[in-house]
Amino acid sequence: MKNFKKGFTLVEMLIVVVIIGILSAALLPRLQGAQSSARDAARRSDLSQLGSAILSYYNNRWDYPWSGSTENDVDNKMVTADTVKEELMKVVELSSLPADPNRNNWFCFTKSWNTQKEPGNKSECDTAGGDWVWSWQYWYMRVMKNTLTHWWYVLMARTETEWWSNFLSSIGITDDLKDWKLCTKFDTVTEMGKSTTTMKEWTENSIGSDWKCLYQNKWQLRYVYMF
Repeated sequence: MKNFKKGFTLVEMLIVVVIIGILSAALLPRLQGAQSSARDAARRSDLSQLGSAILSYYNNRWDYPWSGSTENDVDNKMVTADTVKEELMKVVELSSLPADPNRNNWFCFTKSWNTQKEPGNKSECDTAGGDWVWSWQYWYMRVMKNTLTHWWYVLMARTETEWWSNFLSSIGITDDLKDWKLCTKFDTVTEMGKSTTTMKEWTENSIGSDWKCLYQNKWQLRYVYMF
């Protein structure tokens, strides 16, 4: 008796490959979105941990950590959290300082008034002059509250998704916490029918506390931890 073995034809193999390709194309964006959301969740957790460490430092020193030589150095300055690492770890027991889970998640900013941008490459930031710096780490700023001279603080991370964000880099940053406006909703400028050159817009609804922020690019998304 003859034993006939039937295999897949070339056409059948091609159909399977095409189907796998279509499924991969459909699932890949969702997987990438899940990874971005997971990293943002880690960033929020990191800032909470870092904030607790700073509070512990304050309870020991009655001041917030700073590496500047004088108190004047804190005016309108945002620095990387790593800048105060040595001072912080002298007082607080930390095995390591939390840092962004993605080292490619960097951006360029100035310490004075915290102007922010995303240059084409790091060398562009390095050659911008002045106090322009780039970093993939978390950022720390000491601020006032209601013009009181005692300092509060703000921690910030660059986020990848709207879900974990509450701030935009294009919203003005001041040294008084009472002037900060956090986003509760987001839309892109194209979704709202705005010009693509519009970098920011936020409006206050009838409740008076629900702020919608418009952004042009995802690199503008931030999460701010205030205390």
